[in-house]
Amino acid sequence: AMAPKGWQPSLDPYFSMESVSAPGISNKPLVSVMIPTAGFAKPINGKSEILVRRCLRTLLSTCNYRNLEIVVIDGGEMSSQLIDDLKQIVVDQLGSNRWKFLRDKAPYSYSHRMNLAARKSTGEYLLQLNDDTEILTPKGIDLMLDICNQPNVGVVGALLLYPDGRVQHAGV
Repeated sequence: AMAPKGWQPSLDPYFSMESVSAPGISNKPLVSVMIPTAGFAKPINGKSEILVRRCLRTLLSTCNYRNLEIVVIDGGEMSSQLIDDLKQIVVDQLGSNRWKFLRDKAPYSYSHRMNLAARKSTGEYLLQLNDDTEILTPKGIDLMLDICNQPNVGVVGALLLYPDGRVQHAGV
């Protein structure tokens, strides 16, 4: 999901997706991509892959939007070598000022970690991206920003698909 930093929700009973058009935004605001992870590996196409590494590589190789800040947060599970590898991926693509790593030693709470990441983020927009996801559309972030900038829109969620094409989540 993506939302402007500091946005507070309110309900508009007359809003519907039919009323949304995406004219495009003229500026390119900084988007903080917050990725919670434990650095777990999973077999993908018969090969064990570290999810957060694949997530970052896919994001940075697929996505056209480049004004990104990457904020990775874990609970102490990731090795220093993996953290260094992730940092290098980001630095090579976006520069050293676009990488943040946070460690949260508190008992696991997704919302606590996301709130911590949001507080440490400097972007105008916050994008929550789970480490087991991949952006499939080069203009995915641009499209979410376009919709998020419409009147009466505060949060935008993407369509999430399982690897076999079934719908996992239909967005917000």
